[in-house]
Amino acid sequence: MSCFIYLLLGFASSTLVAQDNRIIIAEAVPFVKEEFVGVRFVLAPFFTQKVSGTIQSGLPSVLEIELTIRDEQNNRVAEFVVLRRISYNIWDEKYRLDSADTTLYFKSFTDLQKACLLLKSAPFVKLATFAIGENYKLHVRAGLKLISSLQTRKLAGWLDKSYQETETISSDESSSGFRLSLGALVSMFMGDSAEKTAKAGWQVFPFSLTGLQK
Repeated sequence: MSCFIYLLLGFASSTLVAQDNRIIIAEAVPFVKEEFVGVRFVLAPFFTQKVSGTIQSGLPSVLEIELTIRDEQNNRVAEFVVLRRISYNIWDEKYRLDSADTTLYFKSFTDLQKACLLLKSAPFVKLATFAIGENYKLHVRAGLKLISSLQTRKLAGWLDKSYQETETISSDESSSGFRLSLGALVSMFMGDSAEKTAKAGWQVFPFSLTGLQK
């Protein structure tokens, strides 16, 4: 399975200065690829006038979807975080959507919005993890962080794989490498407090393994 990379904000001292925005998940459906399971999402429209204006001014934003799969006893089976970076180059007049392994460009803001509402995670958990006949639930919540120009300049690169794994990276050509877990990244980026992390509440979806869509 290919590596899953995540946006890293440069220095822990950076201060998040922009508005948090709650996002509602309209649909969440599992899919299978090469014996691994991921999730496809349909998001409710979230491009308010403020969000649209901020992006079109040249300041990027990062969309985060947290997901957790739980069994009938409410035990956590797997978890994952989906991140997408949304930005606009005011000189080239192109919108950009970055995922872990793909960069898409759009001339039309409408096309960018459509792409942001239809997302999927990387396949992140083995199909063999799930017991036949067991019922599972998918818990998800999402939020949008509009980030400052200072944070944009310090945007370091990409962090590899899951919550527990770490990877040595460099924040830019003049910075020394350091190690940081994904959990620490999410904490630093989205913030730990309710004031900093204005995500929607957890939503629960059935997680049916019958006839998984490939």
